[in-house]
Amino acid sequence: MFYVSSVQVADGNWHHIAVTVDRTDPSGIKFYKDGIMISSSDPTTNPGTITAISPLRIGTLSFTVGDMFKGSLDEIELFNRVLTSQEINAIFAAGSAGKCKPNGQDTCLTKVWSSLGSEKNNGTNGEVYALAVSGTDIYVGGWFTTAGGGSANYVAKWNGTNWSALGSGLNGYVDALTIIGTDLYAGGNFTIAGSVSANHVAKWNGTTWSALGSGINGTVNAFAVIGTDLYAGGSFSSAGSVSANSIAKWDGSNWSALGTGTNGYLYDLAVIGTDLYVGGAFSSAGSTSASRVAKWNGTSWSALGSGISSGSAVTALSVMGTDLYVGGGFTTAGSGSANRIAKWDGTNWTALGTGMNQYYVNALVVMGGDLYAGGAFTTAGSVNANNIAKYSCGIPTSVDDGKRTDTLPQQFLMEQNYPNPFNPTSTIRYIIPQKGFVKISVYDVLGREISVLVNEEKNPGQYEIIFDAKELSSGIYFYTIRAAGFTQSKKMILMK
Repeated sequence: MFYVSSVQVADGNWHHIAVTVDRTDPSGIKFYKDGIMISSSDPTTNPGTITAISPLRIGTLSFTVGDMFKGSLDEIELFNRVLTSQEINAIFAAGSAGKCKPNGQDTCLTKVWSSLGSEKNNGTNGEVYALAVSGTDIYVGGWFTTAGGGSANYVAKWNGTNWSALGSGLNGYVDALTIIGTDLYAGGNFTIAGSVSANHVAKWNGTTWSALGSGINGTVNAFAVIGTDLYAGGSFSSAGSVSANSIAKWDGSNWSALGTGTNGYLYDLAVIGTDLYVGGAFSSAGSTSASRVAKWNGTSWSALGSGISSGSAVTALSVMGTDLYVGGGFTTAGSGSANRIAKWDGTNWTALGTGMNQYYVNALVVMGGDLYAGGAFTTAGSVNANNIAKYSCGIPTSVDDGKRTDTLPQQFLMEQNYPNPFNPTSTIRYIIPQKGFVKISVYDVLGREISVLVNEEKNPGQYEIIFDAKELSSGIYFYTIRAAGFTQSKKMILMK
């Protein structure tokens, strides 16, 4: 059976042409020109087969050589599933450079995003703050209680196919993860790991949790490893019995300070060679002016160009080769536009496509040539992704290759506050799918309720409220919505 579209390409210019076939859909044959669907046909009357032994010919008739295409064809690809319109548009957006061509140390010129898990149960039910890789496993930490639809308290593992829990997890959120040997180290705002008492830092050996010394007196937001030394950054003033301003080193036996530290919180650390990179909410490192990101070479601190736009924080760092990837809530890196994620090559800042659509990138990790990003967002580039996505070479492929649908939320939803960090006001949006009583409260890190923002019956719809924290001190706070059995909490940062 022949299918003829109205696509016209004989104009002397190069065009990207794509055809997808879904034989269960009466309009399942779709024709695309330059990334845009322009017509469709009904394939249901011709069942087709994937076991045919006849030659497949492109540019002429399949059953005989004749009526040859008069023109040039390039970069022809076949796929074993139906690509979405977003994926086809991403291929076209790669331009004349092609999808995967050598480009210095990064062998892929154009990369795209995909989700982790099935369409219904991909990702986690709350924010992801930390990622770590061990072999082919990815460990995820944050503020969530399920991963892939299963129970997982603040930490979970993705093995490339499925999500799993790490024992009974922690009793508070996880902000930092790293691997030393085969052991996973977790840092955050918790006091119990599994059934063991642990002050803000703990170790998972694959079976059980254990404490790391006497721990730290405040929240641990980040880890880095140089040699056998473990570096911890966060919002604290002492490690063990040693005074340390936001950053400290554990040598396996003792804690020690790292220079004079920074004048603000640290949210992530990374290592290139023997240099330590720090990101956070600070304007100076040691005696050096540095906007949100800085480098420690073992002796002194230095800035990375003009750094990241002030008013926001760097919450994630990761390294691929000699490139430093930076994530946060910013929209500018150096002097250029960069939506919540950017790259520092040692000299210049560059954006990663169009980045994320909203709020924050809280965690970054590299596996092979792929960059994984976690945070509080719903799209990465032009792809739907719930809080976690992958930046890689080629076509975005969800673990679930079934059909994808884009619909408005049909359930309770509370979004990340914006801006975040904030001073002194921030907006919180939420969606109510049914009439009922709604309460939204703000808590401090000790779990004390300090403000009630909503406490009344609401009709179905989308709402927003403004939280004014002018009477509160700088720090980390949490806001929680409770409505008709639905409960969700998110973290926000007040910076004065």
